[in-house]
Amino acid sequence: VHGGLKGIRVTVEAIAPMALAGGMESSNVFLTSLLAAGSMLSGSNLSEADIFALAVKLENDEFSGLTGGQGHLCCLLGGAHRHVWLSGVCNSYAAFSHTVLPEASLLDLEKHIMLVQAGKEYLNGKAVTARTAALTNNMWTDLLRDNDEVGLPLHKEKIGATATYTAALARKDFKTVVEVVQRYTEIRDLITCRWLTLAVDAHLGRQVPEHAKAYAKKSLGADDGEYKVVRDLYAIHKEGIKKISLYTLDPISTLVAKGRKEGVAIMPLGAGGPGANSIAISAEGDQHLRSFLHSNGLPELEPENVRKIITGTGLLKGYAPVVTGKHPLRYTGFDKIGLSPPSAPIKIVNETYKQLLARLPGVKA
Repeated sequence: VHGGLKGIRVTVEAIAPMALAGGMESSNVFLTSLLAAGSMLSGSNLSEADIFALAVKLENDEFSGLTGGQGHLCCLLGGAHRHVWLSGVCNSYAAFSHTVLPEASLLDLEKHIMLVQAGKEYLNGKAVTARTAALTNNMWTDLLRDNDEVGLPLHKEKIGATATYTAALARKDFKTVVEVVQRYTEIRDLITCRWLTLAVDAHLGRQVPEHAKAYAKKSLGADDGEYKVVRDLYAIHKEGIKKISLYTLDPISTLVAKGRKEGVAIMPLGAGGPGANSIAISAEGDQHLRSFLHSNGLPELEPENVRKIITGTGLLKGYAPVVTGKHPLRYTGFDKIGLSPPSAPIKIVNETYKQLLARLPGVKA
């Protein structure tokens, strides 16, 4: 056991009901908190930067996950930040985090965003349809690692889109925010469909890049449980699967299309997929969002009703107001037993931050 700790009981007192539906980084928050507590109790005295790096490494390397670490950083820092990942610049998991909005402006953000669940069915406390976030993440990573001629430029476009998005947030330009999020969601769909197109064409013996053959083999040419959803969709739609994105699989895709027509951006959280929570954003504000969502059969959800459905049987469908996490991770009670909290991240001067951004493609400081 790390640090010689044993016999420690961990109790998670409460998790927001909607977070239980997935895609809201609850596992990241739990692991970050667990490592922070373990560090203090064992005397390891890890800094918050160390805790972040270790948490992401554990999820990716030990637990076979695929996370970039944004959930861990949001937990440690709170507020609204633009994270610049240092992958390729240094060998460990690390990032620069630049504050986008001061705390007072977070209330304005809450007036333009809703948390949406387009429809997720539960039976006796278990989701009827399995999540596909890990599979979708693997598809995106495949195209990036293989330098796919279509997928790679789309991935690069996201870097510039992220910079445009955060700049728009900072100046409270929610019209641009909506447009960028709509495009970002579209890019993710295009990347997913690109992977499926390569896999199907390779499966049918057509001329494809060499890496496409590996996609076909593990998804359509083998009995791999992780890719069962791909085989099931192919059995139903055949080549039509090329136009079906697992990221916004219906009923999410229908809501995305309707939102686009009415100035509302719908974006699945995490890597999306069946039953994923989404965010809805409107430049016109919360009343416009409420009207749009109600007109599409999505009522406002009460926390207790959400909990009853998730722990029982029923269809979770509706929306909830967003409350931003304004404060960083808090450590309470440890001082009473003589322990100090992990040291905060190192602050850097703005010029260093700008120099780093200048090294990244498609990004302006």
